[in-house]
Amino acid sequence: MVARRGVLRLGAAALVGGTLFLSGCAGPGPAVDRRTAACGWEAQPQRTLDGGFVDGRFLRLQRPVSVAADLRGLWIYDAGHGAVFRLESIGGNLRRVLTVRLPPESRLRVDGFGQIYLSDPRRGEVHRFDETGAPPQTFRTEGLGAPQALALTRDGRVLVGDVSGRVAVFNTVGGLERVLTAQGEPFGTIGGLAVDRDRVFISDPLLRRIQVLKDDRPVGALSHPELRSPGPLAMDEDGRLVVGDTANRTIFVFSGDEESPRISGPVSLPAHAIDDIAAGFGEVFVADGNTGRIHVLRLVPAACADPAAPEND
Repeated sequence: MVARRGVLRLGAAALVGGTLFLSGCAGPGPAVDRRTAACGWEAQPQRTLDGGFVDGRFLRLQRPVSVAADLRGLWIYDAGHGAVFRLESIGGNLRRVLTVRLPPESRLRVDGFGQIYLSDPRRGEVHRFDETGAPPQTFRTEGLGAPQALALTRDGRVLVGDVSGRVAVFNTVGGLERVLTAQGEPFGTIGGLAVDRDRVFISDPLLRRIQVLKDDRPVGALSHPELRSPGPLAMDEDGRLVVGDTANRTIFVFSGDEESPRISGPVSLPAHAIDDIAAGFGEVFVADGNTGRIHVLRLVPAACADPAAPEND
């Protein structure tokens, strides 16, 4: 990878920038017991992205609050510019794809068909755009609160989580199919959504956990003693769930299945805020609208400590 004035070129593997290395087993706060922490993965903070070149001129990001990644590159909703940008995976140029003014709480997702989804918390809607300039399609339903989390399934369904603790499922043409609910203890609120094949992951900052649903039924919950306010979620190419803790500004990684999850965290970030997370190209992208930057991390394998070793070894 090549870094130049915050410019990121996607798809290479070289490490650029400082040598800061943060273990996924212990952060700057209270030490995690290495006898019980499922280490497995570590994260290397590599660099930050603060803009890109548009027609040969450098454009600085102002307030990047949401990110998404696909084969075409890294997508960014910048509430300061009021625009969706794409950092091209080929060439590394920054392209303005869409001009749209939405609040900084809006979330961006893209599908594999060139369609762009943006939530509008103030209106309780989700808008679907494409790059042709056609009129957007709006997803709405009576009683839908401020949508603050979005996820797309492989078959084209749209999951929308709102502040009231509901997850609405829309079909490909914008019709409401059903509302996901937790059996027993309800969701406190929805901080983030992610999908992986037949599972749905729902972060709940009030209850400090990530609920796992399969076939619309709860099958488990993911938590960690140091996870205070789970928010944005992202699923990477290898099936690892990346969780942003918005209170501690740290990253957790859950891998494995819901019956025997392996947990790595916390990894501290030099971020003022974790607004959103995306995973792609073997990396994790963390939107920090307060500083106008996107933090770029790479997850790397890490050997776990010997379970029989003393705690302070």
